[in-house]
Amino acid sequence: MKRPFNFTVLSVFLVFLSFVGLGNSMIIFSGEFPGIPSIAGVLAILYGFAAALSAIGIWRLKPWSRHALRICIVAYIIFAVVSAVYFVTPILGRNFWVPAILIFVVFLLYLLDRYVGRTLEKLA
Repeated sequence: MKRPFNFTVLSVFLVFLSFVGLGNSMIIFSGEFPGIPSIAGVLAILYGFAAALSAIGIWRLKPWSRHALRICIVAYIIFAVVSAVYFVTPILGRNFWVPAILIFVVFLLYLLDRYVGRTLEKLA
């Protein structure tokens, strides 16, 4: 079974995202930014590990990779909401574009989930 090129690109992106998540958690737990809640670090670890797991699953075209991708998406969305509350709102004030960007990201991630699911069903 040949892996689609888009799945290769997605796997590489998810590996990068896993490093970003684990790096975020290291920065959050370092204590250099005392205003950041520790739940953000836990969420960063969660989406980092879920991104790594889904990258492996998508690379190998495993059927469970869609579930791992969903866990990664949910953890990332929650992390983005927490980050928007603790970083964007105090710095920029309450702007209308923060919810709009979050809704746009959720929509894009929904489309990504549908694409991965349909492609995995075709390959099975």
